[in-house]
Amino acid sequence: MTKKKPVVVLYGGTSSEHEISCRSASFLVKNIDVNKYNLRVIGIKKDGFWYCQKTEDLINSAGDTLSIDDTRSFSSLVSENDPYAPGISLLRYVQQELKEDFHPSEICVFPITHGTDGEDGRLQGFLELAGFSYIGPDTLGSAIGMDKHVAKVLVSDIGINVVPYTVIRKHSWDKIAEQFIETTLSQLGENVFVKPASLGSSVGITKVEKSEELRGAVDYAFQFDQKVLVEMALDVREIECGAVGSYEPEISRAGEVNATGDFYSYDAKYIDKEGAIIKVPADLTPDKEAEIRRLSAEVFKALNLYGIARIDWFLEKSSSKYYFNEVNTLPGLTSISQYPLLWEHSGVDPKSLIAKIIELGFDRGAMKRSLKKSIC
Repeated sequence: MTKKKPVVVLYGGTSSEHEISCRSASFLVKNIDVNKYNLRVIGIKKDGFWYCQKTEDLINSAGDTLSIDDTRSFSSLVSENDPYAPGISLLRYVQQELKEDFHPSEICVFPITHGTDGEDGRLQGFLELAGFSYIGPDTLGSAIGMDKHVAKVLVSDIGINVVPYTVIRKHSWDKIAEQFIETTLSQLGENVFVKPASLGSSVGITKVEKSEELRGAVDYAFQFDQKVLVEMALDVREIECGAVGSYEPEISRAGEVNATGDFYSYDAKYIDKEGAIIKVPADLTPDKEAEIRRLSAEVFKALNLYGIARIDWFLEKSSSKYYFNEVNTLPGLTSISQYPLLWEHSGVDPKSLIAKIIELGFDRGAMKRSLKKSIC
């Protein structure tokens, strides 16, 4: 019998996307092949404390979200005699649970921790430093993907269209708000979207249709981030592709999101099943679908992504031009999320998709472990 590989799912987290993570985790743990992987689950509460979860209970739980059982503190596993080393407690936890010794690279961590501290490279840096295998882009790719401004700069640099925008940091806003508003209105017009630069799931986004609404929308976005983007509101269709693979990814069929409200909001993405109509495959000509799949692969490579991503686009109705919107390096994995839906319509069921993502994590971990650490 083939030995089952250890996989640790982390969910929850300290970000404003905590609840989304709990929803994604429910879908994830129900679709990990426990005949192939030895699954353990850790929940991170909003205060940042880690708690060991009862894996069997989560797999068999009803509903589409997971709560966090805080009866077994993760910190209780740490001994005073442990040497100081990044990740030693996580390694000890797996070894104690499975009653076997492992090198960190033989353990794949699956962080389904959307948003700040879980998706932006911080957690990935910890896992990298500790030597674990893990799914998704590395520290650099995660950080780039999380910052919409940096991602636009890099994508624009390879000749792909981005929506016209302005950007400002909080310290500058406090000094030159009026000047920024004037410049933005003159360059972009009154119809704009205001977005925190480094959040996903439409958190903190406002659609502005009158000039007097802009200041309040920027102030609102600054409640969530220290950098804010203001983008021109084009008349577009929203088209998305899923990516899975190493540095030469496979790209799914294209899907289209038709929000029933003003835009694809947080509620429409995760709560209201009537909040959007998702059509897969999108109603595109073969040439336009081939184009967006090719562009998605180029973006994946340009932003140093790995393993998993969803690439979001705008298709301008008047010109039929594609404009890059953003990437999601830990896309939602809920029962109504686009990413698994895109792949199901591309012939890949959720269990096979998740197994592939995990194996890519193990592959990179083994590769990095094989690299020389000395010239001697």
